[in-house]
Amino acid sequence: MSALEPLLKYATSSPETLGYRMKLASHAILSAAAATENDRFPTFSFLSGKEETIQRIDALTGLSPELLSIIQSCNNLAFQSSNRKGIAIYLLNRLNNLEQVCIDTQGNSYTQAEQLLKERAIGDTTKIAECYRLATILYIHYRILGNLPSDHNLKIIQNHLVTLLEQLPPNGQYFKATWPLWPLFIYSVQLHSEGEKDRIKKTWTKLEKNSIRSNICPVVEAIQTISEGRYGSNGGFWWEECTASCGRLSLT
Repeated sequence: MSALEPLLKYATSSPETLGYRMKLASHAILSAAAATENDRFPTFSFLSGKEETIQRIDALTGLSPELLSIIQSCNNLAFQSSNRKGIAIYLLNRLNNLEQVCIDTQGNSYTQAEQLLKERAIGDTTKIAECYRLATILYIHYRILGNLPSDHNLKIIQNHLVTLLEQLPPNGQYFKATWPLWPLFIYSVQLHSEGEKDRIKKTWTKLEKNSIRSNICPVVEAIQTISEGRYGSNGGFWWEECTASCGRLSLT
């Protein structure tokens, strides 16, 4: 993946390649949720300056360029020792103000049946993008700020996230490549009640039964491993300790 850096940087001069750059970079950026200092990928210059604030949802990845850029910043911050809290709060403010949108470029040239399909696709795509936004908020709180999952305000975000995940179909033409595995993984790396564990299990069981994606089973296995024990030596919570057994995962 590191060999892609010069190519992605060069392609930023061609705006029409944005979707392809997003897709290529997302593989490395999202997999870094379980990466260690030794096996993480380098930072990718995959967006031009103006593209870093685009909030339009990308059809190939299910999230906006701005959000993918924020996630990459979170990954970098995880291995940074200075001013972590200040930068984390800045990123959280950006996330709170982020409004990802679907833009229909084909106008009104639809039959009635096509219009219904389009509305369903836009609705589900918007949910997918919101899953990524909520998961990124949790990612910052857990991995960067070290906050505990028992925090009441975070519980509200957790519940909203898993509710959206439960509403998404696991298959179909719009979901073979964009079902949000990364948010499901982020949600799973935390302490859960038995009820929350049951909700996760139902979600991944539905995925295993219906999806043809080859990376589903390794992610499910990692989630199951994490769910079996997440306490540190002193009863605390550490992201790196929870994910240490996962290795590098494909979360796209």
